[in-house]
Amino acid sequence: MQSVTQRLGVTTECVKEGFQNQVLRKGCKNLGLEVDQVPRNSSEAHYCGSCYYGCRTADKQGTDVTWLVDAVNLGAVIITGCKAERLLFTKNGRKREKRCVGVLARSINEKIPRKFEIEAKVTISACGSLLTPPLLISSGLRNKQIGKNLHLHPSLMVWGYFSDQGPTSQFEGKSYEGGLITSAHKVAPDQMSNSMPRALIETPALGPAACAALFCPWESGRDIKRRMLRYSRTANLFVMVRDKGSGEVRSEQRISYGLSAEDRENMTAGLLTARFWAVYCTAHQMGSCRMGRRENEGAVDENGESWEAEGLFVCDGSVLPSAVGVNPMITIQSTAYCIAKKLAESLKNGEFNI
Repeated sequence: MQSVTQRLGVTTECVKEGFQNQVLRKGCKNLGLEVDQVPRNSSEAHYCGSCYYGCRTADKQGTDVTWLVDAVNLGAVIITGCKAERLLFTKNGRKREKRCVGVLARSINEKIPRKFEIEAKVTISACGSLLTPPLLISSGLRNKQIGKNLHLHPSLMVWGYFSDQGPTSQFEGKSYEGGLITSAHKVAPDQMSNSMPRALIETPALGPAACAALFCPWESGRDIKRRMLRYSRTANLFVMVRDKGSGEVRSEQRISYGLSAEDRENMTAGLLTARFWAVYCTAHQMGSCRMGRRENEGAVDENGESWEAEGLFVCDGSVLPSAVGVNPMITIQSTAYCIAKKLAESLKNGEFNI
């Protein structure tokens, strides 16, 4: 984890907070609630208005300016504009039922009908928790844990308008400016203060289109126009819980999921009262190909390798065994880093030579 945070330049310091985080911090202060500094992968003085569309200055240390650059510098080739259709297998696995020998892919450009195969000693699926299970299932893998145990960090969103005139003018800037998430409040449990918080309150990154889709039930064109004219001074907050309930994903664009009673209670505790309009969302997806000590407990082993096919690894948030309760970026990248380091050693030792 230390290697990952160093590569991403993670810091908890923030020279100037954006409009939404100012509102969150001030509100918590007025209510006597604690506010935590949130670690982020950008410099202390970074104040950007487009990070959720792509940081214009590359100050935000995302994968496009860190890990992918490292990979290319070491000889990796990145093929864009294509989609993996299915994994390729043979039946001569030495320690598994079968062996993965590559992937069949196609161009997303409909004018290019030809498909292509990529042969490899090792194949890694890093499609995320919503797309890795469909790829594995459509390729013929049958492990019952694939697609199950899906956690979504369910969230409720609320918002409020703060005019740039009068008392609320103390909040500087606009909703899309500043660091994405620099402040957070952990909703304390009812009894033991050392137990996990019931919920986490943070600020989301919402562009105009997302806001237009999420703002309240539709009333009229005039109403939505009025709301969108207030977009730049509308503060959005979300309450996120570490879900105990789980769902399942087996095909693209279709999931089944249910909140547990405890999840609903924790959400209500985060909002203090849920008796107003709010929108259910998912903050992060994880767990749908979880690690397990045995084949009946997980889709992959502790090294991220499929229980059914040797040479096939999963290296994304789907391998996490449960919801983590906070932004999982560092956890996912640290897990991927460990899997990759172990895999590199195995390749160097010739363990996957055909």
